[in-house]
Amino acid sequence: MDRTEKLTYQQVFLFWGPLALTWLIMAIEQPFLIAFIARLENAKYNLAAFGIAYSFAIIVEAPVIMLISASTALVTGNNSYRKLKKFTDILNA
Repeated sequence: MDRTEKLTYQQVFLFWGPLALTWLIMAIEQPFLIAFIARLENAKYNLAAFGIAYSFAIIVEAPVIMLISASTALVTGNNSYRKLKKFTDILNA
């Protein structure tokens, strides 16, 4: 898109739609898991264990969650994808 071209709502939606959908899916995941765990035997202990394990998982998963936003905003083609992948590989090394 040329900088002098006017930005449309469709362009904004097509750019941010995948990111919004990803965040929505991640947001509704936990209530479903908690509802399932609450119906198991020893629900009190299982929910407590889930809360602790989920906290540790979020700490580990936080960089990956940020890469979702970065990839949506920065990747425009094969070249930019390779650069972000190289950056990610360096972080993971």
